Amino acid sequence: MPSAQAFAEAVQFPDTAFTDSLLAGCTPDLTTLGLPRGISGAFAIVFRMTDAMGDAWAAKCFFNPSPDLRGRFSALSARLADHPVDAVAPFNFLPGGIRVEGQAWPVLRMPWQSGRSLISHVQHHLNEPDALVALASALAATQRDLEAAGIAHGDLQHGNILVDGDALAPRIRLIDLDAAFVPALRKLDSLEAGHRNYAHPDRGPSDFGPYVDRFTFRVLDASLRALAARPN
Repeated sequence: MPSAQAFAEAVQFPDTAFTDSLLAGCTPDLTTLGLPRGISGAFAIVFRMTDAMGDAWAAKCFFNPSPDLRGRFSALSARLADHPVDAVAPFNFLPGGIRVEGQAWPVLRMPWQSGRSLISHVQHHLNEPDALVALASALAATQRDLEAAGIAHGDLQHGNILVDGDALAPRIRLIDLDAAFVPALRKLDSLEAGHRNYAHPDRGPSDFGPYVDRFTFRVLDASLRALAARPN
């Protein structure tokens, strides 16, 4: 399996690394050393790519893709096409989207999502109770939208929730939907047990359904409203 370094080395030359014409024509964000800047997690690394028009894209490359990854993303994409959710951007799953050392690997391409991380947003507005209550309300609206669409994120935590817009009218953006549930996947297990500070402690792989985010949303709501009342 390619390492983060191997993916970064390939992304130095997007015109030959990517099989997707859009990404092949992009330029990666670079570090001070002149290498592609990647945001690395346990299972993937994401590169910010900018096209000739100045639009930014996320190219997510997977270290150890599960055998059914393509089917999971295809099912999620189809569900979002019929039941769009404002907090979730459309994406393209490219099964052989990048070549690394002569072998093709999958890439997920989507518009780059801007905004502060959840924790950064809370820290920035910690002494503004109205802003924290507005954030709680925005998250509750996102929960309603997801459940109305029959979708669950599956791994809600501070790193996967971005907040954009005005403090009193925040917009939620959800990223990293590798573990998402949609009805077409009901016979499968979850790929994630969730972050230990957000997920129910008894959650297991078989807990996979439209309900799986509810505990996390309640934790977030209670925490934000508590901070609004007592920021110390």
